[in-house]
Order: sequence, then C-alpha cells, then structure tokens
Amino acid sequence: MRRLTRERSKSAAKLLENIRRYEIFNDFAEQEIQVLIKASERKLYKPFEVIFRQGTLSYKLYLILSGSVILTRAVGGDEEFLALLRAGHCFGEVGIVNRSPRTATATAKDDTLLIVIDHDVLETLGPSLSLKLYRNLARTLAKKLQMADERIDALAGRLSQLSGRRVRTPREEDWW
Repeated sequence: MRRLTRERSKSAAKLLENIRRYEIFNDFAEQEIQVLIKASERKLYKPFEVIFRQGTLSYKLYLILSGSVILTRAVGGDEEFLALLRAGHCFGEVGIVNRSPRTATATAKDDTLLIVIDHDVLETLGPSLSLKLYRNLARTLAKKLQMADERIDALAGRLSQLSGRRVRTPREEDWW
C-alpha cells in the first residue's frame, strides 16, 4: 500500500512538473494547477484518432502531456497541414474562449495523452482562477495572431514579387 502511495505521489509530481511547461500556467501557483488538474479529464488517443473535426462545436482546451497532434484544415477539397504540436503545447483555445466552431481538425499522430479542460469546468473554478486562465489564453492567442500576421505579410511580399504588383494586406484601419 505504501509503495502505491509513493508511486501516485511521484506520478502527481511529474504531472505537475509537466503542466508547468505550459506558458498559460507560468503564473499559476502549485495549488491552482492541482485544482485545475483535478477538475479536468485525462484522455489517451491512439495513432490517427481524430480528437475533433473542423466545423464541430467544442468547448474544450487540450494540453499535450505526451505524444503529438497534427492540425489540418480543409481548403477546397484538399487537406492543408497547419502544425505538428508536441508535449508542452496546448490547442483548442478559440473553442474554449469563443465557443465557436473548430477552425481545424486535430488528429493524434501517435499515442497521445491529453489533459482536457472543459469550459464548464472553468465556471466552477472560481472567478480568480478562471480570470487568470482566460488572461493567459488571451496572451497565447495574441501571440498566435501576431505570428499569423507575419506569415500573411511574408506571403503577400512573395506574391507581390512573383506578380510584379503590390499586394495589399488588410490593416487595422480596414477593420474600423
């Protein structure tokens, strides 16, 4: 019995150490992370098992503990590769924040262990912890948006170069 308790203790400590790798938890206290872990679900996906499909509704955030996830997007009739995510990454931020349809399909590349945080769980955690997580998710989404903007600018520059004409990309003033 004592050995089992020690093994569980080691497993919990390792899980806590893994969670600390996520940028969205960098300002969380150990106790706050433990509360979140206890309220969340751990789920194992087999190779090529679909986690969610583009266009479906899902109010969950996923944290990769082990394995890897392929993100793809249907464009026309083709499947476009977006990213390969590994342990330490999270995905599904838009769904948990905005409650909108998934913008991509997520598929396990190999045996993949995820922590799944449901939007309803956030509602039960209390305002302080929920606010902290939402703030950190907003920062993560802002970084991803900035990277997407840089990629769009690079592609527009390349297109301008190939066409010999300036390709205009939308700017803030175009939105307001």
